[in-house]
Amino acid sequence: MLSAQDNRLLTETAAGTLMGALFRRFWMPVLLSSDLPTPGCPPRAISLLGEDHVAFRDASGAVGVLAPRCAHRGAHLADGRCTPAGLRCAFHGWTYDRAGQCVAAPSLPQELATDALMPQLDLGACPAIDSGGLIWAYLGPPQFCPPLPRLEITTLPPEQLALSRVSLSCNWAQCCESALDAVLAGADEPPAMLTMLPHEAGLVIGAARPEAAGLVQWRIGQFLMPNHVLSPDAGPGETQHGQCWVPLDAGSCIAYRYSWNPDRALTEAERAAHEAPDQPAHAPRIALSQPPIIDRSQEHLGPSDAGIERVRRLLLDAARAMSRNQMHVSAREPEAFRVRAGRVIAPQEHGLAEVMRASFGDIYGRARAGAAQDGDG
Repeated sequence: MLSAQDNRLLTETAAGTLMGALFRRFWMPVLLSSDLPTPGCPPRAISLLGEDHVAFRDASGAVGVLAPRCAHRGAHLADGRCTPAGLRCAFHGWTYDRAGQCVAAPSLPQELATDALMPQLDLGACPAIDSGGLIWAYLGPPQFCPPLPRLEITTLPPEQLALSRVSLSCNWAQCCESALDAVLAGADEPPAMLTMLPHEAGLVIGAARPEAAGLVQWRIGQFLMPNHVLSPDAGPGETQHGQCWVPLDAGSCIAYRYSWNPDRALTEAERAAHEAPDQPAHAPRIALSQPPIIDRSQEHLGPSDAGIERVRRLLLDAARAMSRNQMHVSAREPEAFRVRAGRVIAPQEHGLAEVMRASFGDIYGRARAGAAQDGDG
C-alpha cells in the first residue's frame, strides 16, 4: 500500500505538483493526427495536466499548440480559423503563428501595431510534433525539452498503425495499473512467477505460468515512463498493442490506444479488433468501478502486485529526484522507447532475460531498425 501522501503525489499532475512537474518533462499525446486532418483545418481545444490549450495545423501542414485565449479580449482561439499567416481569432482577427507570436492585429491603429508592440503580444506556445499518428506536445521548461520518444509507432507508415482514444472518468494512475494487471492476468489461474528487468525507458515485466510438460507461458509487458504500457497479448509475428494515459485533471484522463505491426500493413480485421470495446489490450474497464481516485492506503497487496508496486516506486522516486534537479534517464534516451512486448512459450528452465533474447533478440525487447540486436548491449 501507499501512504496517503504518496497517493497524492502519484495521482496529482496539475501545475505545481511533483508528478505534474515530472509529466511536463515528457512529450504527451494531445490529439490523434486525424483530428487535424488537413492544412488550415479548424483548430481544436485541448486539455491536459489541468491546463487548456488550442491545437491547429497551419497552411504548411505543421502543427502548433498555443495558450487558448487571444491576447486582445480573451476570445477562445478554438473558435478561430487558420489562415496562411497563422491562427486568426474570430473576434477581431488577431493572428498568431505556431510560436505564439502575434503576427497581425488589424483592430489596432497603425501607429500601435509596431515592431515594438507586437513582440509583447506573445501567447506562449508548446513545442508540438505530428508523429506516429499522434500529435504530441511538450509542456515543460523549454530549456529541458527532450527528443520525442522513439516508440516503434513513430517509425512506421500509417498502413501499419491503428490509433484511437477514449475518455475515462478516473485518475490516470489506476488506468495504468489496470493495464499492468493485464500483464499478470489470470484471476482463475495459479499465481504467476514475476520477473522484472529495468531499462533506460522503464521496466520489462514478465509473468510466467506452467503451460505444458516442461514449458512455461510468459506474458511480457513493458512500462515506459511515465504513462505508457505495452500489452503482452501479441504472439510471435502478431500485431502489438499499447496505451498511453494522459491526465486531464485528477479525476479524468484520456487513453490513447495504438496497435501496430512492425512487418506489414494491418488487416481490416485487425483494425476492427482495435476499435472493439472489449479489446483486452485496450479496455482497463475495471478501473472505472473504483472511485475516481482510489485510496491506496487502504489496499492489501500480495506477491502478484509486485509489478504495480515497482512501477509506483519508479514514478515516485523519479518525481522526488526531479525536485532535486535530477531528471530520470528516460527523458534523454528516445531510442530506449523502441521496444516490444508479447506472449511467448519457452522451456521452463529459461529465465526472462534468456526468453527475451531468444524471442526479441534483446533482453529488453529493443527493436532498433537497421541495428544488430546485441543482447545485453
